[in-house]
Amino acid sequence: MHADIAARAYHRHGYVCSARLVGSDKKIEGDTYSIGNVCHVVTSDGGVFAERSDWRYVRVSDPVALSDIAAKIVADQETAQARDAYVAEIAGGDALLREVVRRHLDFTGGVVVEPYERESGIRFYQVGRNVSHDFFIGTKDGKCYVLSCGEVGWDWTLDIPICDEDVYEVKDWSECYLARSERSHKAS
Repeated sequence: MHADIAARAYHRHGYVCSARLVGSDKKIEGDTYSIGNVCHVVTSDGGVFAERSDWRYVRVSDPVALSDIAAKIVADQETAQARDAYVAEIAGGDALLREVVRRHLDFTGGVVVEPYERESGIRFYQVGRNVSHDFFIGTKDGKCYVLSCGEVGWDWTLDIPICDEDVYEVKDWSECYLARSERSHKAS
C-alpha cells in the first residue's frame, strides 16, 4: 500500500490557488492539478481553468484535458482514502498520533518514511525543513513533542559542522515548526 500512496500522490499540488482570468479582473479559486507542464485550477462549481504564460487563466473546453483532470480528481480521492487507511492502521484510536502521521504524509507527498525513535521512546515523524534545520513531531503519553535538528555553525578547527538537537513539548500545533532560537526570541 505504501508504494501505491506514493505513486498517486503527484496528481494534486495540494494547495488552493487564487488567480485572475484573462481579460478580466475576476478571480477564481480552486484546487490545482497539472497536465504536463500546465497548471490547472478546478473550482468548486466544476469549472476548469488552465494557466497561461502571463499567469492568467482561461477556461478549458478541450474534452481530452477535461477527461485528464477528471481522472486526476478521482485518483486524488483514492489517494486520500489510501492515506486515511494507512493513518488509521498506524495510529489506531490515537487522535494525536493520527494528526502527526497525517502531517508527515503531507510533508513527504505521501511517501512513508520510518519514524526516528529517541531513547526517550518518542517516535518522531519528519514534518518540515528549512535552510538549516529539519523538524519532526512525535507523541508519547498523550503529549506532543517537537524535535528540531540541524547545523548551527561550523567548527573551523576540526572543519566539521556544529549540529544541534532540541526536543521540547508543545501545547498546540502552531508551535510545531519553531526552532529553539525562534522560541527564545518569541519568549523575550
